Amino acid sequence: MPEAKSGLVVPLLHKAKPIGAITLLSHKRGQFSDADLAILRQFGAHVAEAIANARLFEREHEGAQTFELLAEIGRDVTSILDLDQLLARIAHLVRRIIDYRTFGILLLNETSGELEMKVAVKYGGAADTIPRFKLGEGLVGYAALHK
Repeated sequence: MPEAKSGLVVPLLHKAKPIGAITLLSHKRGQFSDADLAILRQFGAHVAEAIANARLFEREHEGAQTFELLAEIGRDVTSILDLDQLLARIAHLVRRIIDYRTFGILLLNETSGELEMKVAVKYGGAADTIPRFKLGEGLVGYAALHK
């Protein structure tokens, strides 16, 4: 800020790693004293700890929500016996966990040895025709072959 005449900045450190900074600016030259710096450093230590705790809680909460959703999905998909309905439901449920633009499930045709697209979703609608892949061919075929 070009109009600032004095400033005070302290790092926000958590376990000796920087996670941010607190900055104070003033229009008055020489506004901040050594005592202000000591107070802001102490305050910054508490703020850094509070931020780290809040982030940890947020991650744990998101993880718990994800596990709850996965359990719900597990119950949901095991109750569907029609393959086409099951695959369509899986595509919808994955969207609740991971925001995707394109989604597909390919299943192995054991007679031809090819992976065939059984469900495909693109940009929220049906995907265009997608070629088949031989087991071991391309990224999809390699992933299927090598687990």
